[in-house]
Amino acid sequence: MPKVSYLGEEIETEASQSSQAAESEFWQQERESLNASLQSELATLEREGENKALLLLRFGLGFSEASIGACLGVNQATISRHLSQRLRQLLKVALEWLQARLEIDEQTLVQTNAYMTLWLQQHYQLPLNSLLRDRWRDRLSEEQKQLLRLRYFETLTESQIARQQQRSSAEIREAIAAAKDCLFLEVLDWVETTLNLKLPGQRERKRIAKAIEKWLTHEQATQ
Repeated sequence: MPKVSYLGEEIETEASQSSQAAESEFWQQERESLNASLQSELATLEREGENKALLLLRFGLGFSEASIGACLGVNQATISRHLSQRLRQLLKVALEWLQARLEIDEQTLVQTNAYMTLWLQQHYQLPLNSLLRDRWRDRLSEEQKQLLRLRYFETLTESQIARQQQRSSAEIREAIAAAKDCLFLEVLDWVETTLNLKLPGQRERKRIAKAIEKWLTHEQATQ
């Protein structure tokens, strides 16, 4: 399936093989202009604080619509409607931008929608990733960093780490959990302070823990 490069990632599209080269070249040359158009519209949307919370929770932390509704005190149907409206606003901007440059067809629509989704994820995950890198550097002890490197970079099991360090598996498990809890509390405070809300339950807190787990796995804790 043809792909388009976006910030180092390959986006799969439904474009035909014959048009792949031309479309890829177009996106490579023009994506900064499209990014600027999307950023401008997003800044307008974020002037309403609820929109920032909605999009950050959805695309930055991967919250479900039900979890976002619990955080904002509204039902899931309302969240689904608001989210669809905001995405349509951004997609409209992207398609208006494209209209002056490409013939709009079903293939272009699929490609643009995929691009926009990745752009939103990138936009809202960047501050979270930056926060985690800073807190990794400033809040964790060298011992905690080493344990997380062994667990997520070298992908050793807790039992293997325990044997390597001549400690009990329970002790290693507890130490790794404490290191992740330190990062968790920092992210939780950042989310609640940034969005001026309190996460209501365990489901939402587990989603933050999952985001940290994903970051540790993908970043491989090499800082």
